Amino acid sequence: MRFLVGRDAFVEALSAAVRILPTRSPIPILDTVLLRVEGQTLEIAATNMDISLRERLSVAEAEDGSVAVPGKALFENVSSLRGPSLAFRMEDRTLHLKHDGGRYKFNGFPPDEFPRIRQLPDVPGFQVKTSDVRDGLAAVSFCAAREDPRTFLTGVLWEMKPGEMRFVASDSQRLGLWRKDETIEGSASAIISRPMADLVRNLTGETLEIRIEDDFIYVSHERGHILSRLIPGPYAPYESVIPADPGNELTISCNELSEVLKRALNFTEPPLNTVRLILAGSTARLEAHSAVGSGEEEIASEYQGPDMTLGLSGKMFLEVLRAIRSDKLTARLYGPTAPFRVEPSSQEPGEETLYLVMPVKLEEEFLSREETEEEGEREEPEEIDESEEEGEEEES
Repeated sequence: MRFLVGRDAFVEALSAAVRILPTRSPIPILDTVLLRVEGQTLEIAATNMDISLRERLSVAEAEDGSVAVPGKALFENVSSLRGPSLAFRMEDRTLHLKHDGGRYKFNGFPPDEFPRIRQLPDVPGFQVKTSDVRDGLAAVSFCAAREDPRTFLTGVLWEMKPGEMRFVASDSQRLGLWRKDETIEGSASAIISRPMADLVRNLTGETLEIRIEDDFIYVSHERGHILSRLIPGPYAPYESVIPADPGNELTISCNELSEVLKRALNFTEPPLNTVRLILAGSTARLEAHSAVGSGEEEIASEYQGPDMTLGLSGKMFLEVLRAIRSDKLTARLYGPTAPFRVEPSSQEPGEETLYLVMPVKLEEEFLSREETEEEGEREEPEEIDESEEEGEEEES
C-alpha cells in the first residue's frame, strides 16, 4: 500500500477520527484507525464500539492496501508537520512516512482484526442544512447532564417533524430548546450522546443526511458518515414544563450581564457558585460573597414586576449567556423558586431558542424577611425534568 495525500485534508479527517478513540482501552485495536486505499480513494475508519466513522479522501500515486495503526500517535505526528502533502507506504505491516528530513514508522495491526463497522442502511433519510444542525447543537448540547442515572438526560434529543427540526437538552437544572422551520416530511426522533453531538457540530458541507434504524443514527456528510448507538428513550415530556405565561419581564444586555457575572464568580464557592440576582424597582444587581470576600454590581436593565431575589448557579448560567446570539436577553420570571425562561430578545425568522433555568435555593439569611415569609407559604417547587410524570405515562 502507498498513497500521497494532502496534508491539511488528512489532518482534518484524522482529527475527527481520534476524537472518538477511547482514552484508555484494554483492547489495543480500539486505539487504532484503519487506513484503506482502493483506487484513488483513502478511507479512514475509527470506532469506540458506540460511535464509528468513515472519512474518504482523494489520493494520488496510490496502491491498494490496508492497515490499522495507532491513531493518536499518527495524528500527533502529522499535525505538527508542514508542507502541502504527505507520502506514505507500507512494508510488512509497518506504515512508513518520509517528510523533509524525518523518517517515521508506525507499527500496524492486521486489518481483519479491526472491528466491523455498520454500513449505511437502505432506509429513507432526512436532508437538513449543516449550518442549522450546527446552530441547534451549539444552542443546547451544553445543557445535557454529564452524569445522571436517568440516561436520557445525558444526551441531546434530535427531533424532526413535518416542517421543523428541534434539539432539546436538560440536566434537570436547566433546559435548552432550539427549533427552526425546515422543509422536512415525515417524523423521527433520536437521543444522541454528547460526544456524538460534538462530532456532528464540527461537520462541514452544505447538507447532512440523517438516517435512523434500530438503535443507531447515521449522519452522512460530504466526506463520509458517522454512526452512533442511540441513548434509550423516551425523553421526558419537556413541553409540559415550559410556562406559557408571560411572567414578569426582565430585559438586559447579554454582554454586560456576562461580564458582571464573571466578576461575581470570583466571590463564589463550588459546587453551585451561587450568585444572587436582586431586582428592586427598576434596578438589577448581582451579589456574591464567600471566604474570599464579596462583590456587588448594578446592571442597566428594564424590569416590570415585584421586587425579587433569585439565586443563580453562576457557572451554569454563564454557559447559557454565552450561547445566546443576541445583544439583549429577555427573562420571564415567575417567583424566587420557580423555573424562569430566558430567550434572546431578537431571533431569526422561523427560529426559536429558549432556556428554562431552575433558581438555586438561597439560605434565609440572604433573603429579606418579606421574601422568607412568602417562601413559607409556597409549596416545594418541582424539578424541571418531569421524571415523575414520565413514570406515570410509562405505567399507563
